Amino acid sequence: MTSASQSAPPDSESARVAALAQEFPDADDRTLLVVASTLDGATLTADQSEGLARLADALKSDGNARVLGPFPSDDGRAAVVQVTAAVGGDEAKADHALVDDVRATVAGHGVDGVALQVTGGPAFGVDVASASHGADFTLLLVTIGIVAVLLILTYRSPVLWLVPLLVVAFADQAASKATTALGAALGLSFDTTTAGVSSTGRRSHSTSCRRSCARAARMPR
Repeated sequence: MTSASQSAPPDSESARVAALAQEFPDADDRTLLVVASTLDGATLTADQSEGLARLADALKSDGNARVLGPFPSDDGRAAVVQVTAAVGGDEAKADHALVDDVRATVAGHGVDGVALQVTGGPAFGVDVASASHGADFTLLLVTIGIVAVLLILTYRSPVLWLVPLLVVAFADQAASKATTALGAALGLSFDTTTAGVSSTGRRSHSTSCRRSCARAARMPR
């Protein structure tokens, strides 16, 4: 079951469909595509086609993967190799390991004049996860830095600006604990993306409130 399905309530349609899909044969199979295209836009030569065939053989020898192809395109300028393998256990980690293995094999069996790229559902998921890895921490640091500068300029104190930040940090952790408890009570599981967006929203709201309060404090009475 995918992480998106796990985040949904157990009685939701998406969760029920995901559970039913596990009953089909080959439900744990993952399919990757190795896309080969010539760098100069010309048709694949005989040597390049032979190199792709050797790459397919190397992919077959790496494990229990089922490899089909290479299948050339109609214009002969590209070809596709299909790699299908079964995964088990933690699907996210298994997908990551499968994609890493295939990409390592492709990198070790390059073909002159041919660009080789690995795509498919598991590869897309791994790339998206890798792109967002650490983004929440970076966003947190940037947010703290901007808020700290604004607070120092507003309060003009080397110490007083820490008080709102500490209050926000406490509120953020309390909201995170409350969200986790609420999700457990309702049978929901929130992934890191949901938590990051929620946390960012709380920080943005807190920053807006502090700006409003600071403006109000500076208004003439």
